[in-house]
Amino acid sequence: MSPWDGTGLYETDGPVVRVTLNRPERRNALDDVLIEELDEAVKQADLDEAIRVIIIAGAGKSFSAGHDISGPAPNMEAGGRKARSREAQTTWKDPERRLKREQFLYFDKSLAIRNTVKPTIAQVQGPCVAAGLMLAFMCDLFANAGFSRLVPFLDITAEQWQRMIDVNLTGTFSVCQAVARQMVAQRKGGRMIVTASVMADYNGNQQAHYCAAKAGVKLLGKCMAAELGKHRITVNVISPGVIATEMTTPLLEEAGIANMVRAITPLGRWGEAREVGRLVAFLASDDAAYINGQVINVDGGQSLPLVPPWRPLDYTEPHAVDWETPRQRYPFVRS
Repeated sequence: MSPWDGTGLYETDGPVVRVTLNRPERRNALDDVLIEELDEAVKQADLDEAIRVIIIAGAGKSFSAGHDISGPAPNMEAGGRKARSREAQTTWKDPERRLKREQFLYFDKSLAIRNTVKPTIAQVQGPCVAAGLMLAFMCDLFANAGFSRLVPFLDITAEQWQRMIDVNLTGTFSVCQAVARQMVAQRKGGRMIVTASVMADYNGNQQAHYCAAKAGVKLLGKCMAAELGKHRITVNVISPGVIATEMTTPLLEEAGIANMVRAITPLGRWGEAREVGRLVAFLASDDAAYINGQVINVDGGQSLPLVPPWRPLDYTEPHAVDWETPRQRYPFVRS
């Protein structure tokens, strides 16, 4: 399997088709030809009974929006981008036409989960599952929904708590259950990969609701692995550390936080989305067929015990940091 480099919305690799469908209101640069690409994928699937689909069910624009899709899409021009028809461009520039097109293609195929906990979950996860189930003879799942906000524990409202649980935990549960039922019915096994966080194991400053939700995702993945193994379905959990995504970029642009991340990471840097995507590709491959119920940290060593502030750091440029006090070493620790 080729490494994922983000050059196509979907790709074929032998009997494999990978599809991603994100929230209509959060498109990235690649998504303006999404419907056209999926149309072609559907046509290919109709001709091949052995199609295998990885459903990438994410709420944002990080791993699930092209960073984790490998290889050039079929019929792509030398420049790496498929020629766009005038009709496709018009459809994507008009939100109303785009929404109607998506609903026509996918929502009538997602009845099993259209009435899940909140409409937003049905809108985000429903089309992903719908497209996959419409295409799949055997489907795999990468459940990558994620949402976070910094709020002090004493200030978290009931609405903020519920929103965090809905997106991170309930959304993951809904899409995993829908896909697992399809996998069991097809009796062909499959792979499921869910995204937790290293914060599932460690206290996060002003992130109590996020940490609780991701801890739930982590244990949900283990429980699914135990129950679904008899159906030849493997379930593994990826726990990223600080990865450069849409959700984290605003924080990493602040010098103090960027320096802190470098300081608490033995590799002296934060991660890139493609580094998570390649792990997903491996866990979904036949080489990982006997890996089940595992939690794999992708964090550059951030989850290791912190280096004592009195121990000099030995990073080389460009990540060398000259800390003068424990307060500078750990700015989140009160003096």
